[in-house]
Amino acid sequence: TELQDLIRPFLDDRPEADWIFSTSRSLSGQGIDVAVYSESPDVSLAAVEEIMSLLENNVYPVENIRSDLSNGAPKYSIVIDYQKAEDLGVTVSTLTNTVNAALTGITATEISTFTADETYDVVVLIDPDEIQSVDELSSLMIPTDKGTMVRLDTIASFELGTAPRTITREDKVRVNHVYATIRE
Repeated sequence: TELQDLIRPFLDDRPEADWIFSTSRSLSGQGIDVAVYSESPDVSLAAVEEIMSLLENNVYPVENIRSDLSNGAPKYSIVIDYQKAEDLGVTVSTLTNTVNAALTGITATEISTFTADETYDVVVLIDPDEIQSVDELSSLMIPTDKGTMVRLDTIASFELGTAPRTITREDKVRVNHVYATIRE
């Protein structure tokens, strides 16, 4: 309950997440498991990092603080300036389709053989050697509804984050856990 009282003020500021507290016994002492339920990976990551910090700085003697987001793969998120995009005539749909087409390709057409038993997709994409960094991706040209083009970095920025090693769901809701052990 002391841990719950410590974390509750933080929870009140996060209405987009649901929280469940539980305790367990292990060979090394009493375990802490804080479950963070949210469909937003960014909200989950912020909450998990804050809870880990609260545990590290305010709960004694706690040890072995970890989360299922620890050691995840690096990921970049594109943060769109919606007002600027709208002002320049770029829709979110156009932006995401253009970035997807550049990175993964787009099926331009389908061709079939003379026997018509086999068909092949013709996929068009940017040469992977052309986009090797975030800086190179940020210079990608995005079409506007005004018939012009704007650079991606004119209407969006990139944020480096951490992707979870795995995505866990409980009752069809995304969940991340913070674990710790309290020495006895």
